[in-house]
Amino acid sequence: MIKQLFILSIGLLGCFVTSFSRNNNLQDTLFITDTLVVYDTLTIPKRTAVEKINDKKKSDFQFFKEIAIITSDYENIGVLSTINYKSYFLTLTVGTNFNLAQPLIGGIGFGSNIKLFSQFSLFPEITSMWYFPFGRDYPPQNNNHLKLGFVYSINKSFSINIAPSIYCGWRNNVAGNKEYNEIIHIISPIKPFYAEETSYNSTFDIGIGCSLQIIYKFGKPN
Repeated sequence: MIKQLFILSIGLLGCFVTSFSRNNNLQDTLFITDTLVVYDTLTIPKRTAVEKINDKKKSDFQFFKEIAIITSDYENIGVLSTINYKSYFLTLTVGTNFNLAQPLIGGIGFGSNIKLFSQFSLFPEITSMWYFPFGRDYPPQNNNHLKLGFVYSINKSFSINIAPSIYCGWRNNVAGNKEYNEIIHIISPIKPFYAEETSYNSTFDIGIGCSLQIIYKFGKPN
């Protein structure tokens, strides 16, 4: 009888040890699984951060996200748009002057956006303008401007840019045509404070000017 009880006790102990061992294996498995899940969960924000950085890099370039109506001494009415990279921008403009030649105007510029306050910025810019007279056999003209724009943001979509400038340009003269040389194709109605005849029948001018832009920004700002 005692021998049978001893054997039964050994058997129950073996079952308990086996059960405990199985439970431990299950707990170990659950612990390892939980650890892997936690680790994988912790790695997700890292991947998301990388994706956000890549998205930011892609958004550094902004193509034609704004359009402006411009009026100035050198371009009476025109339309302007920009290509932006971070704080730098490239401007493209087309327009006309209301003088006797009524030229088609095309221009390209390069500048930078310098933030001063929440609503104010400086826009230093260098632009090169070309003038192509219509309806007359006159040569095209060139005018180059060093501009300093003062920009006020009305809201997230609209802003105003007032830009005084200093210009220099070459006027291709027409021999024997006093009207053209003196009146028709003076690019700006503001007379230059310096003008000198150069070789190849042209005149080099230096003067001052000013422009006004009403700017509209598309979409959500960065």
